[in-house]
Amino acid sequence: MTAEAAAMAGLATAVLGDEAIAPEIARAAAEAARLDPETVAALHRRTTRPEEDADLAALVRSAARPGLKQRILDYRAQVAARRKA
Repeated sequence: MTAEAAAMAGLATAVLGDEAIAPEIARAAAEAARLDPETVAALHRRTTRPEEDADLAALVRSAARPGLKQRILDYRAQVAARRKA
């Protein structure tokens, strides 16, 4: 699958030229720094060791956390806004 096809299918949010990669990494890092401490801690816990059962349990707990629907809607709105830009 080409990068363009992945973006059109919603599997990627953008196709970047070489000159745009470093600024995009900086932007993504700044955006990630805005995550709440609970989310950051959960991400670190889940990405430090492979434990499939624990990963699935963590996914279920994260989905049960209040506000999931709004977090998904916010994410989709951000992706749509970036596509328009």
